[in-house]
Amino acid sequence: MPYIRCETIAGRTIIQEQYQAPRWNVKVPDRLPPSDVMSEAQEMANARRECRELTIKLNANFSPGDFHLVLDYTRDNRPETIEDAKEDRSAFMRRLRYVYKKAGVILKYAIVTEYGKKGGLHHHIIVNRDRNIDSDEIRRIWKKGRIHLNPMEDNPNYQRLAEYILKTRKYWRKLGGHGRQWTCSRNLVRPETKKTIMKRDAYFELPKPKKGYVLDTQSVREGVTEDGYPWKSCVYIRAGNDP
Repeated sequence: MPYIRCETIAGRTIIQEQYQAPRWNVKVPDRLPPSDVMSEAQEMANARRECRELTIKLNANFSPGDFHLVLDYTRDNRPETIEDAKEDRSAFMRRLRYVYKKAGVILKYAIVTEYGKKGGLHHHIIVNRDRNIDSDEIRRIWKKGRIHLNPMEDNPNYQRLAEYILKTRKYWRKLGGHGRQWTCSRNLVRPETKKTIMKRDAYFELPKPKKGYVLDTQSVREGVTEDGYPWKSCVYIRAGNDP
């Protein structure tokens, strides 16, 4: 059974994951029809992959100083269904595109709608920042509650942000959510992920950082796949302030 290492260079980071692959190079049978019934192990695996993919998109396309918008609702404006929330979100994004277009700036974004245990929700929207964009104008286009404009952190690894805004995935699914919880603009870059077969002995240790990179010690994660085999992941950050 091969040991696989996945490596993705995203922005100023290298995202790595190591796992055993029992079905490597095995022909995949025809997919079964989608089902609402999913094992806990499969749900955890899907959540991990979703978070990894969002981390790749954020690291590759956004940088310190870009905006992390949080759109809250007042109690009397809370949507009753997921579809209502999507309509509110779409209306805001139409207005936001107009603001960027008027300023001559191409909008890039990633969106997650977070659902709470008691039914409350809010929207997380990561967008590129430009000096020609008036932040007060962004605040004025959300009519359903408060809006918070937070600058993205100096650390270019946004893994923890991805984990934070996807933490209520199970409540989203209970409300009828299917597929991927987050969405993004089509102009976001998705860098290539390279897969290599590792030697068994090398699997149990994290690789040494490449020249010019350092390990983000808070990024190390490990667990068990849906097949019962161990996996581990980490993120390396390019040293210094070079782009």
